[in-house]
Amino acid sequence: GLIVAVFVGSAMVRKELDKGTIVTILSKPIGRREYIFGKFLGLNLTLVSMLTVMAVLFLLMMLLAPGAFSFRFLSAFYLSFLELMVINAIVIFFSTCVSPILAAVFTLGAFAVGHLSEGIRDFGQMQGTALQKQMSEVVYYLIPNLEVFNVRAAVVHGDPVAGTHVLMAT
Repeated sequence: GLIVAVFVGSAMVRKELDKGTIVTILSKPIGRREYIFGKFLGLNLTLVSMLTVMAVLFLLMMLLAPGAFSFRFLSAFYLSFLELMVINAIVIFFSTCVSPILAAVFTLGAFAVGHLSEGIRDFGQMQGTALQKQMSEVVYYLIPNLEVFNVRAAVVHGDPVAGTHVLMAT
């Protein structure tokens, strides 16, 4: 899902700018915000389709392999989709500003930093200067904390996923 979101989303807007088809689209009674929101929804629909196919294949494997179905799996799929929605929004933002390669690199960087944001904040708090502490806090609050959506390890080990956690992540 991450690869599809990054590589499709990074070239989505730029391709239409280069070909000039965006001029035809925006000459209709469609605003720029609606155009970008449509791109966002279209890529989200693609991601939902992919995750649905993966979920069905996973459930089929659950029938073949020893193991029991649990609703924890559905929460993991749902939170993975929410994480991909955030990544989708980031890649579309970058695709409107920079080249497709830079959009992909910046999005992958945001993905990595998003999963490490708590560690960055904790590392900054261990530093000596107040500037370093404040900079780590700024990074923590500017970058989305993608670890909120990562319940895959808990689901695999049979730990419960609280409904309040899913609600707050949503």
